[in-house]
Amino acid sequence: MKLNHLFGYISSSFALAVICWMWIDGRSLSSIMEKNSADDTSPDFVITQVYSQQFNEQGQLKYTLRAKELAHYPDGSAHLTLPQLELNDAAQSVWRASAQTGQVNDATHTAELNQGVLLNQPFAKKTQNWQLKTEHLSIDLDHSLVETDQPVHIQHALGQLEAQGMRSNLTTHQMDLLAHVRGHYEVQ
Repeated sequence: MKLNHLFGYISSSFALAVICWMWIDGRSLSSIMEKNSADDTSPDFVITQVYSQQFNEQGQLKYTLRAKELAHYPDGSAHLTLPQLELNDAAQSVWRASAQTGQVNDATHTAELNQGVLLNQPFAKKTQNWQLKTEHLSIDLDHSLVETDQPVHIQHALGQLEAQGMRSNLTTHQMDLLAHVRGHYEVQ
């Protein structure tokens, strides 16, 4: 009889311990979940080897995004590692922008590229091709507008330009260099 009481006592103690553990663990889990939902510093999800295409209303390719990694956050922003953007203008000319890091914003349809930013038109004729280097570039993905307030270095088939800041409409191929412009051109 004493053995049955011992098993009953052990079973009751074990059941009580499991219930207490579940209550404590459940409480911890819900507090962790509340903390994570209120904490915008944790990504919603992370994707590696990103390849994404965006099309306009007419079904034409607007831009392609590639990245080694994309971490998406609750505020609608995404942090990118080794981003590469290919922007297509109305004539379906391709502009390529790449960097070490970047961000895209779902709400504003903008991209910010940082560290070793390169912008060029890789399939243009050699005499029309140019390459821009800077440390920061803002891109309006809906309108193919790019700008920076950082120093820029532009290499062209006919020479080089340096400036502090730049704005460009990639669709119209118009570029404004903002300040301290210096250039060197070779006459052909």
